[in-house]
Amino acid sequence: MKKPSKSKTKINKKAVYIALALILLASAIFAYFLYYKRPAAHNTDYYCQTDNDCTIKPAGCCGFPSCVNKDFSVDLNEWKKEHCTQKDIEICMLADHLPIEGCKCVENKCRPYFKGEKSAN
Repeated sequence: MKKPSKSKTKINKKAVYIALALILLASAIFAYFLYYKRPAAHNTDYYCQTDNDCTIKPAGCCGFPSCVNKDFSVDLNEWKKEHCTQKDIEICMLADHLPIEGCKCVENKCRPYFKGEKSAN
């Protein structure tokens, strides 16, 4: 029986590394859209005039930490019952969210910044 050539083994390893890189890239893109491009949650107050108007609190269907107005207050369990579908909850289980380092006010909306990003606008 013939042994597989070494070059064939290297191609398989390369394919695995490429697949892992694509998975990581897809996860990063998903996280970006989860934080920056998702529609605003109903009645969630993101309005700000300065960075000091923003703070990190659980919000939305997933209850992930989000950057919201410091005065925003809501019973998250009641809010979920009224506004979240089962599909929303299932998506939350798949989401791999990034830990928020802090919040900044960008164009009068509280937005997160993550480890390694600059906090200044």
